[in-house]
Amino acid sequence: MRVWLLSFGLSALTLCGCSVDRREIARSSSPDHRLLAIHIEAMGGGAAGFVAEEIYLTEQSAPTDLKHPILNASHCDVLSLGWLDDHTLQVHYAVPCSINQFTNRWYVPSDLAHGTASPVEIILVRDAPKVS
Repeated sequence: MRVWLLSFGLSALTLCGCSVDRREIARSSSPDHRLLAIHIEAMGGGAAGFVAEEIYLTEQSAPTDLKHPILNASHCDVLSLGWLDDHTLQVHYAVPCSINQFTNRWYVPSDLAHGTASPVEIILVRDAPKVS
């Protein structure tokens, strides 16, 4: 039901021509400072409204491309990211976060252009609920 509502909200946004407001929540450089993970919150849809959490990966030396997120989620109270090493990004989330789209491997565009495949692994970690 949540995925349908998000899809409906995005479709309605396209039909109505409403704008999407985006704001950067966080950015995190890989330990070697070659890659950058960017956490964006996208809001729109007028009165019906939606809020989506998006995470993008890019090279530090390349222009920022916010067209193809590696993660799209909704209903997230907590979403954070951190690098374990130069090629492993960990994304933490907590219930009631709904992961709508997720890619677990991302390839560095400049490496692919040179004929090498240097993937970044993205790991999702669901944090345990806090006990009061």
